[in-house]
Amino acid sequence: MAERSGIAPGRIFEALKQSPALDCGYFRIKESAFLNRDFTPAFSLANMLKDVRFMTSQAAKRGLKLPVSDAVKALMEKAVKDGHGDQDLTSLFLSLT
Repeated sequence: MAERSGIAPGRIFEALKQSPALDCGYFRIKESAFLNRDFTPAFSLANMLKDVRFMTSQAAKRGLKLPVSDAVKALMEKAVKDGHGDQDLTSLFLSLT
């Protein structure tokens, strides 16, 4: 969204760093890789999808609805179908562009 809005993607990370709620180690670790579109897997999208599927199936068994998790799972499934399963989980953004 940043790129399509004419905003340099690095500015998003600058904004994240200004928020005590969002400034976390994960974003600091992923910033360079994300900006350079280096999706070498630290934790593959396929592995994360496996975990999300387990979580949503366990919730369903207990009668719980997790609509946001279901939406994330659908995006992850699309990204895996698009061929990004062996890349880092951050590669799921490629299926949004």
